[in-house]
Amino acid sequence: MDTWILVADDHHASLMVQSSVGSLHEIESWDRCVDCLDGQVQFAQEIAQRIDSLQTDFDNLVVAAPPSFLENLSLAFGDGLNARVCAGLARDLTSLNCRELRSELHDLSLV
Repeated sequence: MDTWILVADDHHASLMVQSSVGSLHEIESWDRCVDCLDGQVQFAQEIAQRIDSLQTDFDNLVVAAPPSFLENLSLAFGDGLNARVCAGLARDLTSLNCRELRSELHDLSLV
């Protein structure tokens, strides 16, 4: 069973998978165009579309994002992708390196 981890804020997102030895590996990352007027909602939709196109490759998704962006992601995900979200963490973890993130998620029993 593969669990993917999405760590995002309204400007950057990283999609990672935890390997069988416990390390996190980035699959993809996205940055919001600074000139885009559509803002958070459009960025959340872009992330959702890309993850949705990959969804056959994972079973569960952990999502960590600030509260307002977590809500935008949930709305953008729709029923199919939301069904795979096993945990939502309303916190901005984008500044953590992989080791810190793995520790944080492990302490919360999310990975």
